Amino acid sequence: MNKVSIPQTLLIKSISYLQIVGGFLGIIMGFIVLFKAIHQLMTYGHVNVTVTAILIFTPLVYLFIFLLTIRASILLMRFTRSGYRLSLFIQLLQLPIIISPTLSYHLRIGAEVALGYFRAGNTAGWHWKADLGSYYWFQLGAPILAHGFFINVLALTCMVILIIYWPRQHKTEASN
Repeated sequence: MNKVSIPQTLLIKSISYLQIVGGFLGIIMGFIVLFKAIHQLMTYGHVNVTVTAILIFTPLVYLFIFLLTIRASILLMRFTRSGYRLSLFIQLLQLPIIISPTLSYHLRIGAEVALGYFRAGNTAGWHWKADLGSYYWFQLGAPILAHGFFINVLALTCMVILIIYWPRQHKTEASN
C-alpha cells in the first residue's frame, strides 16, 4: 500500500472533485445538445446523412468523454494508477483551445483558466480567460474570421500535479 501525504491527498482529491463535478455537468449539457439535435432532425425531416451523423455522433463522443471523466475521478480518489492515467488523459484533452476557419476545438471539464493569442478583424493580442462549468466545441470548416490558440493553464497545472504525485512502486512492494 502506498503512503499518501497530506498535500498529495488535498491536491489529488481537488482534481478528482473538479473532474467529477465537471463530468456530471458535461453529461447534462451533452444530453441537452443531443436532444436538441434529435429535435432538429425530426423537425426538418430529410437531412443529409453526413449532417445527421455529425449532429448525433459528436454529442455521443463527448458524452463518452464526460462519462470517462467520472470514472477517472472515482479511480483517482482511490489513488489507483489507472485513475492517474485516465485523469492525465482527460487533462491532456483540455489543454489546447484552437480557433481557426479550418478547425475549432475546445473542451472544458469543470473549470478553466486559459492564456493565449487571439486575432479577430483589427483586434489582436494576448488574452486570458477563466470559466466554470463544462463545455465542448468541435467544428471543421467554420465560417469565422477569427484565429486563436489558447493553453488551459489549469489543465496544465493539474497534469503537473498528477505527474509529480504519480504512484511509484517501492522495492519492498515489488518483491512481495
